Amino acid sequence: MTTSPKMNVLLVAPILGGGVEAALEVLIRGLESRGIQCGVHATSGASERLEKHCSLGVHLGASRPVVVDLLRGRYDLVHATSLCVQSPTMARLLRWAHALVPTVCTSHGSVEIDVSSVPFDAFTGVSSSAAAALLLPPGETVHVVLSGPDTEHCQPGPASPSARPRLLWVGRTLDSDWQSKDVHGLLYLVAEGGLRGFDVILLDAEDRREALGLSDWLAGRVDYRAGRYSKAEMAALYRETAASGGALLSTSRDEGLPMVMLEAWACGCPVIVPRRAGFDLVQDGVNGLVFERSESFAGIRRCLDALRDPEMRARIVAQGLATIAGTCNPTAMVSGYEQVYRRLLAEGRRSRLRAAWRDVLALPGELLRAIPHARWAGWAVSKRCSAIRPFARPRGAEPSPRRSASEIKPEG
Repeated sequence: MTTSPKMNVLLVAPILGGGVEAALEVLIRGLESRGIQCGVHATSGASERLEKHCSLGVHLGASRPVVVDLLRGRYDLVHATSLCVQSPTMARLLRWAHALVPTVCTSHGSVEIDVSSVPFDAFTGVSSSAAAALLLPPGETVHVVLSGPDTEHCQPGPASPSARPRLLWVGRTLDSDWQSKDVHGLLYLVAEGGLRGFDVILLDAEDRREALGLSDWLAGRVDYRAGRYSKAEMAALYRETAASGGALLSTSRDEGLPMVMLEAWACGCPVIVPRRAGFDLVQDGVNGLVFERSESFAGIRRCLDALRDPEMRARIVAQGLATIAGTCNPTAMVSGYEQVYRRLLAEGRRSRLRAAWRDVLALPGELLRAIPHARWAGWAVSKRCSAIRPFARPRGAEPSPRRSASEIKPEG
């Protein structure tokens, strides 16, 4: 029986949070179960969710310690999200990494991003839309590795039905991507009474109640919940939403492959999504309900009417589960990235440069071992006089015998 060679992988993202963090958690747990040790580096975010899975730990903040780890040969490969290229600090780190180990760039979004300024050995996208968003150097191609949800927590199960059907919205309402999430569309529907028959639950990453007007003009009309939820808590919400006769609703303008949609599918919760990039896997009336943004909000109302049809509802729930079991299987996602990693390592990208660099790092130690009894070359200049004096010699080394003045021969 042959075993795969050991591998240490560094996963890099600008911020830990949201769908990227959820995808990393699934990937890391899967890789670690296969003997591939993982470490994570990000400039900011929360580390507790990933730290418990990473055998090489999570480093938040400055990149300098990570560069040192790379120079010391701690990692065999670096895998970064495409947004890292937009950060000068992250871009410098990735250029260092590329000189030492194979590097992989993955796109998690459908907004175009030019990654040609930083060299990579392989490019991947979490969906066809995400892959198409990468502006690559000439001659490079992108491999699609579909994301998969955490099926250990996200799976169908019992839940108590509520008095009214629920509409669940999950995301970050006010951020740099505020316009792309379009939560104001959902709030407009609430304000004009278009969702009167539903309990609307809005899960926000941070408390933006005041900015969204939920404490005054929409007070009491939205069940607003802010903060980070565990996977078990999210799975319970998806199941409760499904049991109520409701659905997960997305108003996003641009996505890569939204993890909340995959998690809802895995829990047997119907999804209602716009016909936009990143939602390519959703087929209207088959594994979900799709509305056109050009229909104003009439399309969402049509989807809500279709949701009440028991036959339609049963079909989209069953096909959503089938999509997770087949196309978006988390095991397939882990295998896809592992194949990319092992292919790059087998090709020996920059192995000669890595070997040369490790030889340079090893040289001082080799010299010291070769001359264990030599006098140390370190000398310090005294601040009180101009004399040069040696400082501590190595432990175990014998001092040179003192010579008298008469034994010292003048040079020349």
